[in-house]
Amino acid sequence: MRTICRLTTFGTPYRFKLDVWGNQYGDLAFGGPSLLISEHFKEVYQQNGLTGLNGFEPALMLKCQSRLRLKETPPNYLHVELHRGFAAIDEAGSEVIWEDPIVCRYCLLGSKLKRRRRIIIDESTWSGEDIFYARGLPGIILVSSRFKEVCEQHQIKNAIFVPSEHRR
Repeated sequence: MRTICRLTTFGTPYRFKLDVWGNQYGDLAFGGPSLLISEHFKEVYQQNGLTGLNGFEPALMLKCQSRLRLKETPPNYLHVELHRGFAAIDEAGSEVIWEDPIVCRYCLLGSKLKRRRRIIIDESTWSGEDIFYARGLPGIILVSSRFKEVCEQHQIKNAIFVPSEHRR
């Protein structure tokens, strides 16, 4: 059964409510701009030399809701921030269509993304992080193939990957 965890955060120090859709806690939990990771994921992340996360601040779970009986006690979670570097989407390669013309050519924002055929990163703008946000794709977390392989090898729960060719 796939685990899906959604969170709501409340200020700092990081406090959160967690919704678990399944019968086990995830190693990753997403909610808006926040990302929580389990201590298990932190160990895997560090042992494999992955890059792109900052912070690793302790987080306090205020409440947990689940529709199913959870099989385990909750892990200790840490709040992390994703790298916001210079990586940018390759507009032509991704076949991006914006609702209106782009206002800022640097940040690639100012217009709503209407459609894209795929996600292709302009390699000259990417410094090689394994998990990151890209300019022109607000709110979409991108990962390297190495990140995906490490998560699959270590059976990281709630790491759900959508191929970059996926249409939207």
